[in-house]
Amino acid sequence: MEEEMDKNLAESQVAIFIISIKLLAAKHFPDLEQTVIKRVENGKLTLIPILYRPANWEAYHFAKLNAQPLPKNGRYLSQLSKSDRELELVSIAKEILNVTQPTKTPVLHLKKIIAEGNIEEALNQTEQAIQHSNNKDLQNEIIHLKSNYFQVNKDYRRGIITSETLRVQNRKTVDVLLELIDNIDGNASSNKTPTSTNGTGVAENITQLTTKKFLYLTSCPDGKSPVGFAKEHTAIDDALQDSRMENQVKLQSKLQVKANELFLELHNADNPNYIHLSVHGERPKPKENLPPFLLFVKKDDQTARISPTELAGEFEELAKDNSKLELVCISACNSLKHATAIAKFAPYVIGMNGKIPVDAAILFANVFYKRLFVDQPIEFAFKQALNALRREDYPDQDGIKVHEMPHLFSNFGKEVFVLTD
Repeated sequence: MEEEMDKNLAESQVAIFIISIKLLAAKHFPDLEQTVIKRVENGKLTLIPILYRPANWEAYHFAKLNAQPLPKNGRYLSQLSKSDRELELVSIAKEILNVTQPTKTPVLHLKKIIAEGNIEEALNQTEQAIQHSNNKDLQNEIIHLKSNYFQVNKDYRRGIITSETLRVQNRKTVDVLLELIDNIDGNASSNKTPTSTNGTGVAENITQLTTKKFLYLTSCPDGKSPVGFAKEHTAIDDALQDSRMENQVKLQSKLQVKANELFLELHNADNPNYIHLSVHGERPKPKENLPPFLLFVKKDDQTARISPTELAGEFEELAKDNSKLELVCISACNSLKHATAIAKFAPYVIGMNGKIPVDAAILFANVFYKRLFVDQPIEFAFKQALNALRREDYPDQDGIKVHEMPHLFSNFGKEVFVLTD
């Protein structure tokens, strides 16, 4: 019986779990569950749980697959009246047909599924619709897209990537999926390479969507040394070269940014994913009762001092236009309050507590970005960079350990990691 079940499962594109205590307690269910999970994660199977009798199914591994249980209202069929149960069964039958017979799935219907947030179902139905066309390019694109989607979600469940990275990657999946859907009708009987609305191929569009943009900004007033900035820029460029991700990360540099042009530089950078701000920081004397400042150049080459509140104002405006921003790193002495101030406007922000030595800042940037450029989670890259600082055994600066100077914040100002002894 089990061999026959495995054979049928291997030949199927859809598996239906009739949820009940009897099913979950069945002797063969653990093996069945693992087989189904594996095929779903590989994009070869769609799972449809049907809620028949009350059972603690959410505690099982398959519940993490984000498969939409039916009925969609979450009510168990056994608890419904006869008339309500009949209506739900009709609705369930239609949902199953949408998955198993999507050859005439309309474009608007697929977009509606996406709008409802069910990316997996939209991917499966789009693949079914494309399989009945003669367009090999579309078929290859949807296979690649599904594979990437399932791998990203698997990495998230294993704790390899963060929820923010998952959100960004799923948004990219939706963008590319919409391009594919728009090509179903127009290219269903053609073998031409699919094109997006802007005239680029879908494969090229995938590359564009997955390319990260890195904006490096620096400003050095007269009387301050620019040597450390040049070395830090080289360290970041070396990290990019070592990662061999030059085609996936586009590095854009703006040197000697004037204070009054900071807002324009941030907005003219075409929605960067990463912003690295390399400037000098200044901590006023205790008696002055002033906040720390970041030092920028003025029009007359004099020094402009930007407070945490002023910098937060710049990034608040930027957040309204840039939904792709993932990280801001302020590589400057005494920049912790600036990082705290802008943390609510970016998913992740790094700032420095105290006067970090130039060579330590360079080492931190090199190790951190070397990990980040190969798509490691931000928290992991940050931890690795702190470990690198600790191994160097720098002398304390004003009573602060150097490896405790960088601080990482997530949304809403929540500090997510500080390495301490």
